[in-house]
Amino acid sequence: TMAELRRWPVRPLLEDDESFSSWFARTAWVNGLRPSDLYRAVEPGQDRDPGDLDRYADDDLLDRVAEAADVDLEKLRQTTFRRWSGSVFGEDDGVHKLPWLHPTGRQNGKRCYGQQVCPQCLAAPGVPYLRLTWRLAFVTVCPMHGNQLVDRCPVCNEPINILRQDSHDGIACWACGYDLRQASPCVPPVDPLPTQQELLRTVSQGWAPMGEYGPVYSFIAFALLAHLNRLLACGRHAHALRAWVSAHEPKLAIRPESIPRAREGA
Repeated sequence: TMAELRRWPVRPLLEDDESFSSWFARTAWVNGLRPSDLYRAVEPGQDRDPGDLDRYADDDLLDRVAEAADVDLEKLRQTTFRRWSGSVFGEDDGVHKLPWLHPTGRQNGKRCYGQQVCPQCLAAPGVPYLRLTWRLAFVTVCPMHGNQLVDRCPVCNEPINILRQDSHDGIACWACGYDLRQASPCVPPVDPLPTQQELLRTVSQGWAPMGEYGPVYSFIAFALLAHLNRLLACGRHAHALRAWVSAHEPKLAIRPESIPRAREGA
């Protein structure tokens, strides 16, 4: 049929929790293309750089890709940030920053470290791929291996950007080619897993308890948490707030000066 003729020769299956960017890059590679080449094929006349497809893949693009790859359209939507619309954030206008879903690659000349990976997961038997959950900024540790996620190339410090990777072997730094499976594991200074799992439960159930106020929608709770995070990371009183937290919460008793002050919450 005509529909079969329009389908791509090789169509890899979606892996569990795989992000759209990861699957799109793998699809390009197995068909002998770079991700940018495949992007130009499905979006003629668009910029050579696909950008952050986990956030910006629109309905028309997803529809064309779903038909060409013979993938269920709704499954494909769930590989993008649409999965968290109404839970992690309210609505995405495509312009403003999303709480806990930071940009990746380069934007306006700035390095953005929104893509994280677990080197041990990538090195495990099977197909190496990126999990969409690794895009959540409050997911900082791999629940399987207990090590901190890596958000940049340990050799050249460039952000991880699979859509700019030309190498077809595994997941590598797009700039210097370093195989991210070789990155050394790093143990976190505190154990964030209980809080991380609690936040993931909040995402799945769609609400969070707010003391005497009662339950609130989860995206409101995450917006409040992002505001507190900014105050601790880069507010005028960030150092004093960190000192107070360290004094009142033994599990977070880290010297405030040991954490670099950020220019912005992300």
